[in-house]
Formats: sequence, structure tokens, C-alpha cells
Amino acid sequence: MADFELPGYELYERLGRGGMASVYRALHLNLDREVAIKVMDPAMSADENFSERFIREARISARLTHPSILQIYDVNTFSGMNYIAMEYLPAGDLADIIYTGIAQSTIYEVMRQMTEALDYAAGQGYVHRDIKPSNIMLRGKDDYVLADFGIARAANSGTQMTQTGLMVGTPSYMSPEQAKGLEVDGRSDLYALAVLWYEMMVKALPYDSDSAVTTAVKHLTEAIPTLPEHLSVYQEFLDKAMAKNPAERFQTGAELYRYLRDASAGFNDDQVLTPAREVPEQSTAADADIGGDGTVVSDSGMLAGSADQTQVSGASLRATGSARPYKLEGTAQRERLVSGMYAKEQTSSGSSKGLWIVLLLVALGGGGYAAYTTWQDQQEASQRGMRSVAESISMAYRSLEADDLTQAVTAFSEVLELDSGNRAARQGLADVEKRFGAQISAALSERDVATASGLLDEMAAVMPNSQSMPGLLAQTEALQGELAAAEAEALAVAEAEQALNALLLDASSALDSAAQDLARGPEAAELFRRALEMEPDNGAALDGLDKLTAYYADAADDAANAGDFVRAEDLLVSGLAVFPGQSELQALQASLPGLEEAWLAAAEARAEEEARLAAEQAAAAEALAAAQADANAAMAAIGGGELASARDTYEDLLEEFPDMDATVALGAQLLTAYADLAREQLEIEDYDAVESTLENGRSLAPDYADWLELETELEAARTSSRRRLGAF
Repeated sequence: MADFELPGYELYERLGRGGMASVYRALHLNLDREVAIKVMDPAMSADENFSERFIREARISARLTHPSILQIYDVNTFSGMNYIAMEYLPAGDLADIIYTGIAQSTIYEVMRQMTEALDYAAGQGYVHRDIKPSNIMLRGKDDYVLADFGIARAANSGTQMTQTGLMVGTPSYMSPEQAKGLEVDGRSDLYALAVLWYEMMVKALPYDSDSAVTTAVKHLTEAIPTLPEHLSVYQEFLDKAMAKNPAERFQTGAELYRYLRDASAGFNDDQVLTPAREVPEQSTAADADIGGDGTVVSDSGMLAGSADQTQVSGASLRATGSARPYKLEGTAQRERLVSGMYAKEQTSSGSSKGLWIVLLLVALGGGGYAAYTTWQDQQEASQRGMRSVAESISMAYRSLEADDLTQAVTAFSEVLELDSGNRAARQGLADVEKRFGAQISAALSERDVATASGLLDEMAAVMPNSQSMPGLLAQTEALQGELAAAEAEALAVAEAEQALNALLLDASSALDSAAQDLARGPEAAELFRRALEMEPDNGAALDGLDKLTAYYADAADDAANAGDFVRAEDLLVSGLAVFPGQSELQALQASLPGLEEAWLAAAEARAEEEARLAAEQAAAAEALAAAQADANAAMAAIGGGELASARDTYEDLLEEFPDMDATVALGAQLLTAYADLAREQLEIEDYDAVESTLENGRSLAPDYADWLELETELEAARTSSRRRLGAF
């Protein structure tokens, strides 16, 4: 039980205690609801800054109403104590299970719910700044809750609860911009969530050391880790999620989650990709949170002198035993608590003294960064001194990252003036010396003496006692000698190249002329050969000689195809004079007699074929003329009434010259003659003759329109004749 009372609550047991607050399990009497109450120590409440931070956490969390953000029920002050009533979550936190064999479905749920919560918080203008496993609590199975907005701040707020340039958060999960002490936004929280995803998947942190500052610096300077082979499909996701530059990361939680699910398409939800492993032992300094005022908070979440981040893990809750039955009836104490009325003021022993020693922080190893704080007035000078060290270390690392090495040396030197044994500063100077050496070596490898000399001058000015300076200077001077010799050689090469280019220009001009007149061929060949003497493998010269050879061969081949074998022989002789022993020209010269013989035979065959074709054409013309004469005679026969003779001629012409105009005209004239004859026969009532005439005409053109008309007239005439004769 607590040794104090709060109006409206019945307090049972203390669940945990931090540097400035304790958490109790309690019953909210009016609501009949079990809650967790965080009570700020009265001595801390006396400090306006701490009190403001404590209340700020409650107000920020109370504004954020989201299923995946811890619910705040009440915030109040009683008897000099600030307190917050919040959702009671006995199921533990993610830190309890993160190193167990977690199924993919669980990881997806954690990431989905946390990205939704962070997008919501960012949309409300808040950045959490301390995403880590112990701040993700379990409400129930697959129901995760983001807790502890103790160091959160409004992204657009002018209120600065921490000093600019100091780190706030937990180093193992801290974004590069957060490690620099810069202003952050929601993308910083997404970076921390990506680190947490890495820890769930790999069962290790991406960057770790025995020093909080060294861990933070690793986030700034070291490459993004390479995932194990069986997780390599996630590498592209990790590279983007943990990009050093916020602009290159996912810009929203929704985007991050979609990318993660797309990358995990090859896995089943129930797969466990990485087996459980023992939780690694980490040093207090390396696992510490860094508060907004430069203090360190242990990873358990118990505050040590900064904005309160008290977390109660499931493990600590379970250690307290089962919950006591609620006492809801029949006590005077309950009536007083519900009403909020007390007979006398409750006080806490020693709360008015104000002499509190919050926590003396450990000096961080590895990076050599020491930080501590105290709240007594007599320690303010020491506190300012340590903050000056912290600011100089932070500025030095930022300068080192930006390659402002002179400024980095100055900043590290300032630290050593304040703390001559500071290991971080000594290591920083060693890192600067290495960076100088690396940059000078890189310049030398690129044969950039000017840059190397400038860097050496800068290094000599700020680090005159550097042990690596003599060796780097000797390398630079040696390179200067090499470059001087190389410059003279390059000048000679340039002059030779200039002469070669002039020669090739003349040779190309001669080659262009030779394409039209092979009399320029020898000149072009000579120029190209002189170029090859200067540079035996010169491609332009070799290509020019090949083109010139082709000009001779093509010209000779064209002459041979035209039957001018004398010219072809002359061209090949000229080409072989320029290119003695050239195989293509020799082969073409050897083939000329055979080509000439074949050409003559082909010419004779062509002459014979031409004569045959001429005879055939003459015979065809003669036959056509005869057919034309026959057609004219048949036309005359039609005029004389000799239709049978004309028909015989038409049928003969139709067989041999069906498309001849005279044949077509004769056929048309015959049809007209047969129709006219039939009409004459109708007039003299020679009906049998009409029928015979129609039969002859129809045999020539069955579809001729006049036949149907004449048949109708014939039938009508016969009917009329029968009537006259009395047939009816």
C-alpha cells in the first residue's frame, strides 16, 4: 500500500519507481476501473521545469486518442504531488518478447499498429522521440500500445524543453538527426521504428557499443548493416527505412508498412525467420536514454534527472503478484477519497527540504563522453561545465561528419581543455588524423597533388605534431616528382599526338579524293603508313588503308561487271603497286580471265535471246495484223448479211485474240446483227426463222438483254396469228 492517499482513488501496490516518479496500481473509485497512477516525487514537483514536463506528458498523451496509444484518464495535483492516472496494462511490453522466436504475423501487427499510431501523432503535430521496445506495451494478444510521451514535443511548437544541440532519446534507436541534437519530425520516429524492426528480425541491434555517445555516433557515421542471407529480401526496405538523410526515408508510416509487406510477400505469416536467442547483456551506459538536459536514463525506463519516462514492464508487474480484490464499499476512507475532501493536509516526509540527489550518472566508456546532472544549486557550475563538454563533443562530431576537420580539431581541443583525460576527445582527434590521412591518400591516389598539399597545409596548421605527417609529406613530394616527369612526358606525347593528328587529317583528305580518283591512292597510302610508323596500332590509319584497298577492289569489280576488263586489269595492277601482295586484289586479278570468258559467253547468250525475242515479237505483230484484217473482213460480211461467215471469223479470233479490241467490237456487232435480223423476220411473220436466229444469238451471249424482249414479241405474234386463222 502507498503511504499517502489521492482523492478518488484507492492505491494498492507500487509497481515501479524511477528517479522522479513512482507508478502504483490503483482503483478509480468513481469509474470502478483499475488504473496505473504515475506520481511525481514531491521534491521533483517543487521544480517548475520538472513539473511542467510531467504535466506536459499527460497533456500530450491525453490529446492523442488512438487505439494504439496509451490512454490517459486524469492529471491532477494533490498535496504537492503531481500525478497521472492512465490505462493499466499488466500484460508486459515488447521488450519481454523481442528476443523470442516471433512469428512474422506478430511483427507485422507491431509494425502496422505502431505506424498507424505514429502517423496519427505526427498528424496531430507531435513527435515521440523515444521509440523502443519498453515503450510498446501489450493490452492483449496482438494489441500493442505506444506509451510514454515524456520527451515528446510538438513539431511546430516554439517551446523548447531541451537545450539545442543535446541529444534526447535512447541512443540504440536514435535517428542521425536526433543524435546531432537537431530538430526532428515524424521521420525520426519512423527511423527508430525501423531499428526496432531490425532488432525483432535479427535479434540484435544494428549499432551497439559500451558507450551511449559512441552508439549515437555510429548512427551518424556507420553504414547501414547488411541483413543475414535469409533476410536479404528486406535489405532494400532497411536501406530506405534507415537512410541517414530523412528526405531519403519513408515519409509516412503507411508508406513504410506498405513497403514492408510488399518485401515480405515471399514469407508466410506464421513463419519464424530468426530463432530465439538469449537477451544480450548491455552496459548501463550503452543502454541509457539521453534526456533533454543532457542526462542519462537507463533502458529500464526509470528516470534519472530528465523528463520522466517511467515505464512499467510486464515483467515488473508480474513480479508484484496478483491484484488485490477491490474494496468498493463500507469504509470512511472510500467516502473521503471519492469526495476529495480531507480532514487535514497530507504531507510527505522530507518534501520541504529540497535537498534531493537525483542520480550521479556513470561516465560513458568507448567514446569517452561523460555526462551528469544534479538539481542542487551548488552543482550548477559543474552542470554547465559538463554541458559545455557535451556541446563541444556534439559540435566536433558534426564537424567531423561534415569534413570540417579544422573545426573538429578546435572543438575536440576545447573538450581537452575542460577535461584533459576525456577519451572521447582523444579518440576524436585520432579520428580526425585518420580522416586527414584518408583524404590525403585519396587525393594522392587520384594524383591530385594540389588537393593533397592543401590538406597537408591544413593538417600542419591544426595538428603540427601528427605522427602521420612526415610519411604523408614524403608521399606527396614523391608524387610531385613523378608528376613533373609525367608532365614532361605528357608534353612530348602531346606534341607527337598533334603531329599524328595533322598527318591523319592529310591522309583522310587524300583518301576522300581517292574515292573519286584513284590517282590519289598512292599518296593516301603513304600518309597512312607514316602515321602507323608513329603509332603502329592507330585505328584510323589501319581503317584508312582498308578503305583504300576496298576502293581499288570495288573499282576493278565494277569495270569487270561492265565488260571493261582492260580497265579492271589496270586498276588491279595499280592497287597491287600500292599494296604489294594484297590477297584480295591478287585473287581478283587471278579471276579476271575467267570472269572475261564468262562475260563474253553471257553476252553471246544475251544476243541470241534478244534475236529470238525480236523474231517472236515480229511474228506476233504479223499475226495481230492478220487478225485485225480478219476482223475488218468479218465486219464487212455482217454488213452484207453474211452472219455465218462473220461468226466463224469471230469464234477463231475469240480463241486466239480474246482481248483484242477488234475481237470485242466484232462480237458486239454480231449480237446487234442477230437482233436486227430477228426483228426483220418478225415483220414478215417468219416465226421459225426468228426462233433459229435467236438460238444462234443466244449461243454467243446467253444473257444479252434483247433476247428476252424478242422472245416475248415472238410469242405475242404467234398468238395473234393463230387467232386470225381461227385456231381458237
